[in-house]
Amino acid sequence: MINLSIITVIFNNESSIKKYLQSLTKNLPERSEVILIDNASTDKTVEIIHSFNDKRIKLYGQSKNLGFSKGCNLGAKYAQGKYLLFLNSDIQIIDDGIKKLLEAKIENFKVALVAPKLILTNGHVQASIRKLPTLRGVFEEYFLGKKNSYQEYIPSGNESQVIECAYGAAMLLEKSFFEKVGGFDERYFLYYEDIELCRKIK
Repeated sequence: MINLSIITVIFNNESSIKKYLQSLTKNLPERSEVILIDNASTDKTVEIIHSFNDKRIKLYGQSKNLGFSKGCNLGAKYAQGKYLLFLNSDIQIIDDGIKKLLEAKIENFKVALVAPKLILTNGHVQASIRKLPTLRGVFEEYFLGKKNSYQEYIPSGNESQVIECAYGAAMLLEKSFFEKVGGFDERYFLYYEDIELCRKIK
């Protein structure tokens, strides 16, 4: 029985998809599946995916580019796992990062969504957390100099903390809850769909 479904929407990702799948399949927890929604790639992306010949990887090709939101929602419909992990294809998994993320979600079952720190190739942590955008936040950030009111920021320390919004590059939540809030808003073709999802969750 599948416990975790990892969903990735791809479009002409031949430069990153091989490294992504290599790191993913190497560090995939037990009872997991990888769902790839290909938005009509015209490069060698699909060819590279087929070369893995891994039964845990399931590719669903589309006849046209559906966009990120629709692609993620479609992946969620195909998913058999209790938990959904949305990942971007330019990510590389470090050791047992997915396992730890899943354990954090299970241990904190009342938490709607869990997101990890994103580490850049130079070792620096990426600013991937933000407050839900408001006019008040704009005023506080740019006129009052109150940091982290509007712009993305880097979470401090190594302990888990409550946040309002995380990048859609990596976010984990239960499938039943994702369906309850209506998934990603498909009016957003690309970008801002993660903010809208976090807004609906709050």
